[in-house]
Amino acid sequence: LTDHIDAVKAFTQSDVDHLIYVEMPEGFGVDGYVLRLQKALEGIKQGAYLWFQHNKAAWERLGFKSWANEPNLYLHPRLGIRVGVFADDILVGFPEGYKEDYLNIKRAYAGIIQIDTTSISPALKFTGVQISRNMAEGTLTIRQHRYIEQLAEEYKGQFEDQETPFGVSKE
Repeated sequence: LTDHIDAVKAFTQSDVDHLIYVEMPEGFGVDGYVLRLQKALEGIKQGAYLWFQHNKAAWERLGFKSWANEPNLYLHPRLGIRVGVFADDILVGFPEGYKEDYLNIKRAYAGIIQIDTTSISPALKFTGVQISRNMAEGTLTIRQHRYIEQLAEEYKGQFEDQETPFGVSKE
């Protein structure tokens, strides 16, 4: 089974690791005053780094291990649950027999990282790729239809329309 999790305002969930001061937004406060950041903001240089460190600590606290060569992929060694992280989007794959275990992990994760819901939202899209699964046939179809449509419009008449950049395959 799959689940798609969206971290709410991911970058702002991380504590900053240095003293950072920012000017108050125009229209707020008194001119000349600055604020000391306690949480990261989107747009500061270390925002993404701090979020990924915070998120990694959460998954590791829940018993997951990250791959040495790909730190944004995690595996729960005992349950076989796999997690992929791209910015604030999280894709989880887990064996059907471990659904309750996964839901317990997700509830614990929600206690560390603010997420939209504790229900399962089957993955339909991840990083711009549409995903559909046919359990009866045992197939998983990955498409970039919207991306291909945008390219087709931009380069109209210059290439042949395909489901994916490499055509259809059973692999």
